[in-house]
Amino acid sequence: MAIFSGCTNAADSKEDSDYRTIVDMAGREVIIPKKIERISCMTSAACETAVVAMGQASKLVCTTSYVDGNFEFTYKLFPELARVEKANAALSKEELINRKVDLVIIKNKRDIEKLTGTGIPVVYLEFNDIEQTKESIKLLGEIFDAKNVAEAYISYIETFISVVQERLSEIPTDSRVTTYASLQKNASDSIFYTYAPSHISTEIFDICQTSVITKEISLSDNTGNNGSITEEALINKDPDVIFLCGVFRENGYKQLFSGNYAGVLSAVDNRQVYYYPIGMFDWSVGGFELGISCLWLAQTLYPNEFQDIDIIGLTQKYYNDTAGVELTYEEVSNIFEGK
Repeated sequence: MAIFSGCTNAADSKEDSDYRTIVDMAGREVIIPKKIERISCMTSAACETAVVAMGQASKLVCTTSYVDGNFEFTYKLFPELARVEKANAALSKEELINRKVDLVIIKNKRDIEKLTGTGIPVVYLEFNDIEQTKESIKLLGEIFDAKNVAEAYISYIETFISVVQERLSEIPTDSRVTTYASLQKNASDSIFYTYAPSHISTEIFDICQTSVITKEISLSDNTGNNGSITEEALINKDPDVIFLCGVFRENGYKQLFSGNYAGVLSAVDNRQVYYYPIGMFDWSVGGFELGISCLWLAQTLYPNEFQDIDIIGLTQKYYNDTAGVELTYEEVSNIFEGK
């Protein structure tokens, strides 16, 4: 801002003191207000849940439709979300201005140019891998003046991943459990819809010393994050463990145990089919629950290596230390039922 002399200079100094500059993940310097009251979060569930868990739910004006799923847990912890507008797509310039938004968080770089000229600060974040997740959480802590909370999240990610790596480091490659993550985002999705190898879930599976079958299969309808495999590929690879993810995961369970895959898929015959936990969101997407989800996954795959880990107790402590919420044993148990 220009600096003038006399009394105008004092006014400008005061105005300057109401703003600060951050550098987002596109490397852009963004001037944001120190006091943020109205947020539009047009990103991914991983980012949105992190924003909510950092105590900003009451400031959300509009977000994507992720919270319209079966997330009773999220609504119970943060009832403010019930009043938040859920949009199926990013809002236009005019829509954001009309909603008097004073900060927009995005995940698509193309939206930067689209939103230029609104006068609203636009911050680009990403949660595509573990390092990006940590960097984005750190930036959110800076944006919302909640650095201690952000550091707690990052500390849990680093600590739990270190525990997993240390305990599973000596498992031979040929002794690794093979896995498959079935994704039912929509009611029409079958068990053959899944995460693409580029999704953060693959990185988490790698840390947990498991071989994900999709790394060796070409996916059709590949969006970069998701795609489909064939029934033949699933049967031929015959993974030891199958995880069910997404809002409509129960459809996947019914399909697997319809009788068609008895004697065909080892995971079905051995009852090694698990719902991924649902806390603030489906744990398979990472986000602010990345650390605890990695520990849960490792314990599920290799229970003998984590017999001393009280995952329910640790989860209670995790949510208390980060999101500042106290959960009962029953509430945490419901998270692990994945329903």
